[in-house]
Amino acid sequence: MMEEFKWGWGLLAGAGTLGIFWRQIASIFKYVRSIVIVERSLEPGAVLPFMLYLWRHARRGALGIKRYTVKDAYIRPVGRWAYYAMEIPGDQIVFWINKRPLYLSSNDKKKEGSSSNGDESARSLTVTYIRLFFDFEKLLNTSVREYNDLLKDNKSNRYSIIRRFGASGNKDDSKSEVSFQGGSGSAGKYDGTRPLEYTYEEIGAPIEDYPFDNLIYDESIYDFRNLIHQWKESKAWYRKRGLIWRFGALLKGPPGTGKTSFVRALGQQLDFPIQLFDLATMSNDELVSHWNQGRSWSPTIYLLEDIDRLFFQGKFRPSKSINKNPLTLDCVLNAISGVEPLDGVILLATANHVDNLDPALLRAGRFDVQIEFKYPSSKIRKQIAESILGEEYPDMVPKIVALGDQEDDSQANFVHRCSEAAIRQKLKLL
Repeated sequence: MMEEFKWGWGLLAGAGTLGIFWRQIASIFKYVRSIVIVERSLEPGAVLPFMLYLWRHARRGALGIKRYTVKDAYIRPVGRWAYYAMEIPGDQIVFWINKRPLYLSSNDKKKEGSSSNGDESARSLTVTYIRLFFDFEKLLNTSVREYNDLLKDNKSNRYSIIRRFGASGNKDDSKSEVSFQGGSGSAGKYDGTRPLEYTYEEIGAPIEDYPFDNLIYDESIYDFRNLIHQWKESKAWYRKRGLIWRFGALLKGPPGTGKTSFVRALGQQLDFPIQLFDLATMSNDELVSHWNQGRSWSPTIYLLEDIDRLFFQGKFRPSKSINKNPLTLDCVLNAISGVEPLDGVILLATANHVDNLDPALLRAGRFDVQIEFKYPSSKIRKQIAESILGEEYPDMVPKIVALGDQEDDSQANFVHRCSEAAIRQKLKLL
C-alpha cells in the first residue's frame, strides 16, 4: 500500500513538473513566434483600400476555399447591363507579393443565416506575415495613397451615384451602409471583390457625352448651370483668398419639374460623383459619419432630396417606426454649415414646397442661392414636343402642346405624354 502511495505521489509530481516545463516551452515558443511572425489588425475603414491594392498588385494564393458570386452592372465592352462573376474574399485568404506570403483572416463572425456580399467596409481583418518580409506601415500607406488617387482620378470618368443609408434603411437594421451605382472610373465599383472576366474600368454605367441634350429648361436653369461651371474653375481664386471652395443651392419647385434630372445631368457634365443622403433612415451619428466620409470623394456633389418632408418646426417628420433614432435639425444644420468645412463640395437640396421648410434651413450660410424649377411654359412644351415628335410626327406637336397647356402638366408628365404619343404612332397602337 505504501509503495503504491509513493508511486502515485511520484506520478503527480512528475506531471506537475512536466506541466511547468511545458508552460515554459510554450512561453518560449510564443516569444520566438512573436519575433518571427507579426500580426496586425486592420479596422473596417482600412480594409477596402488594402484589399483593393492586393487584388491589383498581388497574386491570390491557390489554397483555401474560394468564394464567388455574381452582380449586375453595365458592361462597357458588351454595351448593355449584364451579370458578371467575381470572387469574394473569404474568411481566410493568402496573397503573394514578390513570392512572399501575406495571410489575411476575418475578425468578424458571421451571423447564422447571413451571407457576405463582398462589402469590405464593414469588417475588420488580421494580417499575418513574416517580420522581415514586409514593412506593413509602408504597404498600408501605399494602398491608401492609391485608393485616394482612384477617388480623384481625372483620367477616367468619376461620375457615379453613391447612396448613403442609415441603419434603419438597411434590411437587417444593424448597420448603416453605402451602395454604388454607375460610374466607370470612380472607386465606387472597387468594393473589395475581384471581377473574373472584366477589368474594374470596364464595369460601370454609360455616361452621355452631352447629358443636357434631352433636357429642356428655362434660361434661368441654364444660367445656374453655367454658374456651377464657373465655380468649378475658380478653385485657385477661393484658395488665394482663404475661402472654402464650396457651393450650396436649394432647388425648389413642384414635383416633376426636373430637379433630380438636372442634378444627375450636372454630375455627368462636371464628371463629379453624386452622393445621395437618405436622411430619413439616419441617426445623428450616422449622418456625421457619412458626411465626413464623403469628403474624401471631393470634388463631389452632396444631394439631399425632398428636404421639406423631413422637418417641420424643428421636429423630424417621418414616423419613428421607420427610424428609431431620428435625426435632429441641429445635426443637419451643423453638417451643412458647421465648423467642419465642405471643401470641394457642391451641396444641393431639393424641396417641393419651400414654405414647409424650417426657417433655420433658409438662413444665410446654408445655401448660396435658391433656384426655382417651374412648370414648363408653352415655349418649353413646344421644344419638348418637337424634340420627341417633330422629326416624324410634326402635325401632332401643336395639338399636344395645347393639351399640355390645358392640363398644366409638369415637365415629367408632359414628357411622358409626348413619349406615349410617339410610341403609339410608331407601334400603330389604338
